Amino acid sequence: MSQADDIQRILNNWSRNGQISLPAAETIQLPKKEGGWNLVNVKSALLARKTMVAHKLLFSDQPWARHKRQLISKHQKNLLKIQKNYKKKDWPSPARDHVKTWFLARRPQKEQANTSNITTYFKKNTYLRKKWPTEPDDIWQKLCCLDLPPQIHVNAWRWLRGALPLKERVYWSSSIDSLLCRWCPSSPQMHHHFLHECILTKKIIKEIENKMGPRIFEDAVLDRNNWYDNKMSFWLSSWLINYTWNSAARINLDASVREESLVLAAPHVFKLDVLAYYNTSMYKNHLKKVKEGLRAFLR
Repeated sequence: MSQADDIQRILNNWSRNGQISLPAAETIQLPKKEGGWNLVNVKSALLARKTMVAHKLLFSDQPWARHKRQLISKHQKNLLKIQKNYKKKDWPSPARDHVKTWFLARRPQKEQANTSNITTYFKKNTYLRKKWPTEPDDIWQKLCCLDLPPQIHVNAWRWLRGALPLKERVYWSSSIDSLLCRWCPSSPQMHHHFLHECILTKKIIKEIENKMGPRIFEDAVLDRNNWYDNKMSFWLSSWLINYTWNSAARINLDASVREESLVLAAPHVFKLDVLAYYNTSMYKNHLKKVKEGLRAFLR
């Protein structure tokens, strides 16, 4: 398993891309519906494969499996009782390791015996037990169902996780001399402030509403509690998070980029993204209400 640890470390570093502001690697390994990226947990995957081999050994009609079962029957022939729980003495040494893993997975059979279900079981009950949510949050399911473009999806997920590299996340960096927002000198740059109070965000909202109609990004739309039942609000908020974050990053990293030009470009980019999303989601019935709502912006 030491090699598995090395492989897991490489995967974790690759997925985080050196961004320490992202959540812990164990969080990223959670399934998407539990608030992660479903990154491979190598040990869970290896145990799942071993469990599937044991399942075939015990139930498959393949010649090698029948031969192994004959050896098991011969070993158990003189035993008075076969325990329901795994006991080392009940099984011949060539099969013990695989059978023990099968017992650890709670002896999956029939439809339960597939690699995906078993991997999730080992993640939840063994390797990610401390990170696994005690209560499910439907917001992650809603985010996946929106079928957003990858960059918007990732930045919306990072905002929900509190993992955008805002100053509250990277305050330890030697390049950060203050927690205060660049555009709001009296307020710390935190995730709630970034979406609801930041002057840059308000400038972008104002420019879009001036060109495309009022009350697009009203307070109710940006309220996270409203995203559970209103996919349209969730889509608009996700787009705004992504555009504002990309704009802020470009302004901070490139001295030649003017804030005014990014603010003025917001309505045009918004309309292009709406059109692209409308066309790619045209035949997805679960997004029907979102498409109908976005159609108004294409007139």
